[in-house]
Amino acid sequence: IANFSCIPWVDFDSITSCQTNGRQIQPLITWGKVNDNYEMIVSITVSHIFVNGRDLGYFFENIQKEFNHF
Repeated sequence: IANFSCIPWVDFDSITSCQTNGRQIQPLITWGKVNDNYEMIVSITVSHIFVNGRDLGYFFENIQKEFNHF
């Protein structure tokens, strides 16, 4: 289970997500506006108890490959 959020009118550099419950374990994936260079920021907030950096790296590699073929 993951929570998704889209802010298509904002081209952001970083985003901070508020966690109101310390037991929140679902990843939060947020993406923004596609800019003039056809770049789009994707931000992921996760609990490192359940997800490690290697898995996040794989996610970003795979999503970049998909966008390169778009």
